[in-house]
Amino acid sequence: MKKSIMSGLIAAAAAIMLCGCQSAPAAELQPSFEKSSKAVPAATFAPEVFEVVKEYNSSQVAVSAPAEEDDIYAPVTISRCAYCENNCCIVYPALQNQPTADMINASMRENIMAKAKKLNMAVFTEYRVEYNRNGIFSVRIFMYDLYDESNTCLGSMALTYDVETGALCKISDLFDENNQYWRGRIPDMITAQAKDSDMLLLNDLLPIDDDREFYITEDSIVIVYNKYEITTASEGEPEFEIQVEDVKEYVGDDSVLNIFIAPDDTPAPTPETTPDLTTEPLAGQERETEASPSPAPTPTPEPDFSVEVDR
Repeated sequence: MKKSIMSGLIAAAAAIMLCGCQSAPAAELQPSFEKSSKAVPAATFAPEVFEVVKEYNSSQVAVSAPAEEDDIYAPVTISRCAYCENNCCIVYPALQNQPTADMINASMRENIMAKAKKLNMAVFTEYRVEYNRNGIFSVRIFMYDLYDESNTCLGSMALTYDVETGALCKISDLFDENNQYWRGRIPDMITAQAKDSDMLLLNDLLPIDDDREFYITEDSIVIVYNKYEITTASEGEPEFEIQVEDVKEYVGDDSVLNIFIAPDDTPAPTPETTPDLTTEPLAGQERETEASPSPAPTPTPEPDFSVEVDR
């Protein structure tokens, strides 16, 4: 069930604006995360509302996914945070205890808010962490109309970060810049998946531009298309899972996907064997044979002058 921070925020703002009450203790201001049924104009956001968000954020308990035995890097600790600006209130997973945490958190807020503003309505967001292991943080963001009781998702976005550098990954960052064959290989795989699921594609050429949204799961890249972009509205926002193993030949040396690619096994050296000299040589080749050693000459015995000879 979709939840919302705005019930607590709007209630607090209304109390402040209508009756001039002082802020209640932090525990009382904790958002209930139940979607508001009051169509309060977003313009009623008061400065005190942001204090409520601050109190909410400071009370959150940081959590981390359990590490797996083969993890190279431990999962990043995150906490559920809220951020309000203008008529949008976003909830996002804020990274903790990482050198790049501030950079990644600011990037998430900026990118989510930019897309929310394009909808030109009061927007609330929720998230789902898709992958948080091995130095990769990949998250889906879902957007809703704050005051729509139908809980209809207006759209989504996907963000994937390299935790070590703090960089937001583009799909082109995953592959070798000198080997662009993935741009044809992946559309072919998507077309095959659509055919297998009886999905009607509206065009034969599927776009895989540098800004194509994707997220990462265990051993896979999931390509996301917007509603109406490549198929009918009944399909919503279609997604296609591409196994890293199937495109590993195109992965760049610095790609975060290398964590999923096992190094090639080095073949064991072939043991030396004694050549079989009885085998006939191949055509055009002479068989090399070792010359038989010559017998050693028999030494001539030295005469023994110590023996007396009768005359």
